[in-house]
Amino acid sequence: MRLQDKSPTFASRFDCMEEDDDEMENMDERSEHIQQSIEKYEKMREKQERYFFDVDALVKIIDHFIERLEFEKALEVTKYAFYVTSSLGKLYFKRSPSPCLNGQ
Repeated sequence: MRLQDKSPTFASRFDCMEEDDDEMENMDERSEHIQQSIEKYEKMREKQERYFFDVDALVKIIDHFIERLEFEKALEVTKYAFYVTSSLGKLYFKRSPSPCLNGQ
Protein backbone atom coordinates (compact mmCIF):
# COMPACT_ATOMS: atom_id res chain seq x y z
CA MET A 1 0.00 0.00 0.00
CA ARG A 2 1.35 3.37 -0.99
CA LEU A 3 1.03 6.38 1.34
CA GLN A 4 -0.48 9.44 -0.19
CA ASP A 5 1.42 12.67 -0.05
CA LYS A 6 -0.71 15.08 1.99
CA SER A 7 1.64 18.03 1.65
CA PRO A 8 0.21 21.16 0.06
CA THR A 9 0.60 21.44 -3.66
CA PHE A 10 2.38 24.33 -5.29
CA ALA A 11 -0.96 25.77 -6.36
CA SER A 12 -2.40 25.70 -2.82
CA ARG A 13 0.80 27.27 -1.43
CA PHE A 14 0.51 29.98 -4.08
CA ASP A 15 -3.12 30.63 -3.07
CA CYS A 16 -1.99 31.04 0.54
CA MET A 17 0.65 33.53 -0.55
CA GLU A 18 -1.98 35.56 -2.40
CA GLU A 19 -4.20 35.55 0.71
CA ASP A 20 -1.24 36.77 2.79
CA ASP A 21 -0.67 39.59 0.28
CA ASP A 22 -4.35 40.57 0.49
CA GLU A 23 -4.17 40.60 4.30
CA MET A 24 -1.06 42.78 4.20
CA GLU A 25 -2.76 45.23 1.83
CA ASN A 26 -5.80 45.38 4.14
CA MET A 27 -3.54 45.97 7.14
CA ASP A 28 -1.71 48.73 5.26
CA GLU A 29 -5.03 50.36 4.35
CA ARG A 30 -6.25 50.15 7.95
CA SER A 31 -2.97 51.54 9.23
CA GLU A 32 -3.14 54.39 6.72
CA HIS A 33 -6.76 55.11 7.70
CA ILE A 34 -5.82 55.20 11.39
CA GLN A 35 -2.91 57.54 10.66
CA GLN A 36 -5.22 59.84 8.70
CA SER A 37 -7.68 59.86 11.61
CA ILE A 38 -4.89 60.76 14.05
CA GLU A 39 -3.70 63.58 11.79
CA LYS A 40 -7.28 64.82 11.39
CA TYR A 41 -7.73 64.82 15.19
CA GLU A 42 -4.46 66.69 15.71
CA LYS A 43 -5.48 69.28 13.10
CA MET A 44 -8.88 69.69 14.76
CA ARG A 45 -7.20 70.19 18.11
CA GLU A 46 -4.72 72.68 16.72
CA LYS A 47 -7.44 74.75 15.03
CA GLN A 48 -9.77 74.38 18.02
CA GLU A 49 -12.55 73.17 15.76
CA ARG A 50 -15.01 70.27 15.89
CA TYR A 51 -14.80 67.52 13.26
CA PHE A 52 -16.85 64.41 12.70
CA PHE A 53 -15.20 61.09 13.58
CA ASP A 54 -16.59 57.61 13.35
CA VAL A 55 -16.74 56.05 16.83
CA ASP A 56 -14.39 53.26 15.71
CA ALA A 57 -11.88 55.88 14.54
CA LEU A 58 -12.01 57.57 17.93
CA VAL A 59 -11.37 54.25 19.66
CA LYS A 60 -8.37 53.63 17.42
CA ILE A 61 -7.02 57.14 18.10
CA ILE A 62 -7.34 56.50 21.85
CA ASP A 63 -5.54 53.15 21.45
CA HIS A 64 -2.79 54.88 19.47
CA PHE A 65 -2.11 57.39 22.24
CA ILE A 66 -2.25 54.70 24.94
CA GLU A 67 0.25 52.54 23.03
CA ARG A 68 2.57 55.56 22.81
CA LEU A 69 2.10 56.20 26.55
CA GLU A 70 0.53 59.59 25.80
CA PHE A 71 -2.16 59.23 28.43
CA GLU A 72 -3.14 62.91 28.58
CA LYS A 73 -3.93 62.88 24.85
CA ALA A 74 -5.76 59.56 25.19
CA LEU A 75 -7.89 61.06 27.98
CA GLU A 76 -8.58 64.15 25.88
CA VAL A 77 -9.78 62.02 22.95
CA THR A 78 -11.87 59.95 25.35
CA LYS A 79 -13.58 63.08 26.66
CA TYR A 80 -14.23 64.24 23.10
CA ALA A 81 -15.63 60.81 22.20
CA PHE A 82 -18.03 60.93 25.17
CA TYR A 83 -19.09 64.43 24.16
CA VAL A 84 -19.78 63.32 20.58
CA THR A 85 -21.49 60.05 21.46
CA SER A 86 -23.64 61.58 24.19
CA SER A 87 -24.85 64.11 21.63
CA LEU A 88 -25.68 61.27 19.28
CA GLY A 89 -27.68 59.60 22.02
CA LYS A 90 -29.81 62.72 22.40
CA LEU A 91 -30.50 62.70 18.67
CA TYR A 92 -31.53 59.05 18.73
CA PHE A 93 -33.91 59.80 21.58
CA LYS A 94 -35.46 62.70 19.66
CA ARG A 95 -35.80 60.54 16.56
CA SER A 96 -37.53 57.66 18.30
CA PRO A 97 -41.30 57.98 18.47
CA SER A 98 -42.54 58.38 22.01
CA PRO A 99 -45.50 56.23 23.04
CA CYS A 100 -46.92 59.22 24.96
CA LEU A 101 -46.94 61.37 21.83
CA ASN A 102 -48.70 58.65 19.89
CA GLY A 103 -51.46 58.35 22.52
CA GLN A 104 -50.37 54.89 23.65
